[in-house]
Amino acid sequence: GSIEEKAKLYTKAITTLCRQENTLGVYANEVVQEAKMFAAMSEIMEDGSLPIFNLVWFGLSRSEEGVSAYTCGLKCFGKDEIEIINSDKQPSEIRDMLINIADYVISEDVYLHDGETIGLTADQRLKITKSEGVNVEGESLKIAY
Repeated sequence: GSIEEKAKLYTKAITTLCRQENTLGVYANEVVQEAKMFAAMSEIMEDGSLPIFNLVWFGLSRSEEGVSAYTCGLKCFGKDEIEIINSDKQPSEIRDMLINIADYVISEDVYLHDGETIGLTADQRLKITKSEGVNVEGESLKIAY
């Protein structure tokens, strides 16, 4: 099956476990999620949507230089983790951008590469750079946003 089908099957299996009486939480992508919350987030699959919040953790951090966001979980799909570093945009805007890119990468089985650009509109060109991770271990793809 496709990577998207595998992701949905994984989510269905974990959701089934989360609905068991004694399940308190799920440890995935280096965080613990409450079982009820995991199950609730998986309901998005009912209309065919990818359960992105069950598959990838989206972290945010703030420093004097700006707001950063990162993914944790894309490596499970054979993809590079993605980061936006020291942006001057609002945290919610940065997180939304990262969610949209991660959803695209998984659902379309896309591989992003160093030196390419990506955008959510026809005229948006955000540079992609691969280098040592800031908020994640190993190398990550940095999106200039």
